[in-house]
Amino acid sequence: MSGCEEHFSKPGAGAIAVHCKAGLGRTGTLIGIYAMKNYKISAEAFIGWNRIARPGSVLGPQQVYLGQVEHKYIMDSPMKPQKKQSKQARHAYLEMSPQDKQKAEKGESGQANYLIQAKERNSEQKNNTQFLR
Repeated sequence: MSGCEEHFSKPGAGAIAVHCKAGLGRTGTLIGIYAMKNYKISAEAFIGWNRIARPGSVLGPQQVYLGQVEHKYIMDSPMKPQKKQSKQARHAYLEMSPQDKQKAEKGESGQANYLIQAKERNSEQKNNTQFLR
C-alpha cells in the first residue's frame, strides 16, 4: 500500500497496474484496501462489486482479511463515523464456509490455472461474438 501512496504523491502520476497470477485474490484484496482507504467503501460492498466485475475474486481468507482490516480504514474515519462494534459482530457476515476453511488451511491446487482458463474461454467467446455483430 505504501508503494501506491508514494506513486500517487508524485505530480502527474499515472495509473498503477495491480496483478497476481490469476488477477483475482491478491489483486482484488490490494485494490479493496485502496478503495476502503481512499473512497471509504466497505469490505462487503467492495467484495460484492468486485465479484460482479471479476467473478471468482476475493474468496475465502482474502474475504475475511478485508473484513478484518476494514475498521482501520473506515470505522475510525471521520468521513464515515460509525459506532464501534465487537469484533464478532463486525465479521459475522464474512464467516467462512466449511469449504473455504478447508481451502484456507490446505490450499486449493490448480485454482489459479482453472481461473485463468475460464477467463481465456470467456475472452474468446466475447471476441467471437464481436465479429458476428
